[in-house]
Amino acid sequence: MAQANSNSIKNINNRKCPPRPPRRPPPGDDGIAGRTRQQKRTTIASEWKNLDIPIKIEIFSYLDQESLMNLSLVSKQSNDIICKELGNKNKIIPVFEIGLISMPALCQNLLNHSLNRETNNKLQRYQIMRFKDSYKYTKDETNLSVEAFMELQRETMRKVRFTGITSLDFDGFSLSDQITDRIYQNYLIYIFSCILPKLREVKFSCMPITGLTLSNFSMNCPLLEKVTLNNNDIFEKVIRLNGSDMRHSNSLKEIYLDCSGFECGLQHRNAIEDLNDQPEVYMFHHCCKALERVSIRNPKLCYQDDKIISQNTLIKFVRNAPLTLRWFRSDLTLNNMKMLRLERPGIELLN
Repeated sequence: MAQANSNSIKNINNRKCPPRPPRRPPPGDDGIAGRTRQQKRTTIASEWKNLDIPIKIEIFSYLDQESLMNLSLVSKQSNDIICKELGNKNKIIPVFEIGLISMPALCQNLLNHSLNRETNNKLQRYQIMRFKDSYKYTKDETNLSVEAFMELQRETMRKVRFTGITSLDFDGFSLSDQITDRIYQNYLIYIFSCILPKLREVKFSCMPITGLTLSNFSMNCPLLEKVTLNNNDIFEKVIRLNGSDMRHSNSLKEIYLDCSGFECGLQHRNAIEDLNDQPEVYMFHHCCKALERVSIRNPKLCYQDDKIISQNTLIKFVRNAPLTLRWFRSDLTLNNMKMLRLERPGIELLN
């Protein structure tokens, strides 16, 4: 038996091993290219490290917020320059993001944080408030009565203030299909118009925003400079073409109202379109004291048989717009833009 095992072992040892795979050929162009890229990266890193801080600060000044945040993670030196260097003006701006939460719970949380001195001080550092994607506001699962929620709303408006927030972004605000929830959503938007006294910019997109909502922000946010409201016509919601919904915004500089719905009575519409008379009555004349940039592409005039805003309306606006206006994007025809460039050469006209 031992002899048999010994023979088996010998047979195994005598077996030929499978041939090894052929060796890879020496590095060709790919290998050379890889080494070249590595050398370039090393050279760039070395040159970047040797750059003076003022030069790096100048480079950082051209970066947007996302690029700044990514760069701050690359090295401790970059992070220190972005966050601590006194000469760097392009800082990472703190963002207050609101995620999935019921509306009463949100109001209650804001109240609780505002009553806590330490937490409230931290909240005042934020400059941007943003609603996350796929956000849906609902009444609550706790059967809170309308009266109780209204009282909670009033208390929130009395006691909560975000004095550092200058930009409010509702672009991620998803709408509920329930009418009851829609009512609460409108309440919530109104609340935020009351608790952000230093707001300068507000963004809405694909939301059923009416002139009343704009009026609330115009009255409650006296420093408001920029309004973005696009694609609200899909909900058949309208704002006034004469700009009266934003008449309290004396500092308003930019409005972007593409694909939005407007209303204008027939008599007022005739005045706005009249190129020979009533020069003081024209599109947005109630809110144009400081306007610098205006975009109104693909607008829809609601409650009228002819739903298109006429060329005369756009022409009259350009002719009578304040001297502060530098940029206007609309549905003006090429011929009309050519004519108006001769009359108002200081305005960049686009379509």
